[in-house]
Amino acid sequence: FDPKVDDVWREYAMVDEEVPYTRNLVAAGNDWDLILIVWNPKRESPIHAHSGSNCWLRVVQGTLTETIYEFGEDRINPAVQRESNQSAGFLAYISDDIGTHKIGNNTDELAMS
Repeated sequence: FDPKVDDVWREYAMVDEEVPYTRNLVAAGNDWDLILIVWNPKRESPIHAHSGSNCWLRVVQGTLTETIYEFGEDRINPAVQRESNQSAGFLAYISDDIGTHKIGNNTDELAMS
């Protein structure tokens, strides 16, 4: 981890090397959760929607790749709509109205969002 970032997030940044990413609850309210996600190198999430929720993602450390998909009428074979690499400081938003997506860490270093 970057020492400057590590000082802020250290108590929340738990890592499980057996899974693609580790979700660490930082805070929660009635209708929101703040989760620090630690991404293992060369790993990614499955393609997923957010079940009617809004999702804000800020890259805290490293670089993450977001791939947004569009499903055809068959709802089986997703097509890549766009893909982008985002570095520390980048802020992204997605909802089910925008599409489904996956997030991945294609680098050799841990990343956090």
